[in-house]
Amino acid sequence: MSARCSFVGVGGMILHGGLSWMSSTYGLASDPQNFLDAQVVKLDGSIIWASEKLDLLFALRGGGHEFAIVTAFKLKVRRFSQKIYSGSINYPRSSLPALAKGVAEFAKRMDEWPSTAMYLYNLDLMEGVFIGAKAQPGLAIWLFDTEGEEHGREVFKWALEIEGAVDLTKVMNLREVNIYGGE
Repeated sequence: MSARCSFVGVGGMILHGGLSWMSSTYGLASDPQNFLDAQVVKLDGSIIWASEKLDLLFALRGGGHEFAIVTAFKLKVRRFSQKIYSGSINYPRSSLPALAKGVAEFAKRMDEWPSTAMYLYNLDLMEGVFIGAKAQPGLAIWLFDTEGEEHGREVFKWALEIEGAVDLTKVMNLREVNIYGGE
């Protein structure tokens, strides 16, 4: 498992919805086929497996941590690519119309590529202010493709061809994706 937000731990990610880099392929980490059980300390101090109280197990699958303290998880283990094409493509603000059109087209076809994911970000909204310079707003796509660079460059060809695109993508393993995403 790996949270899509690099500064969120696996336990927090599972208990708060379960959006991971593997979600496009295998579903949310908190889905029943992935989150099998959890060992918990109940409010009375007793330790049980949540599956002994099915309502508790159901509540833990994305309902948060307010129901018990989780001390262990039982999760479905899956093989996952370690040659992931990922990173960002940065754009000047003037690229917004082309980027909006491309993102909309990509969204219509996402089901064709379950091994891919993408985020659209605003960049530099306040960064310039902190160093005494004028903010230079920009945009970025963070992409993720477990089928490797050749596949990713084909799927995201539209994004790479937008005028002003700065390609900061590369092949990484899952750990590197999380480190890169936290920078």
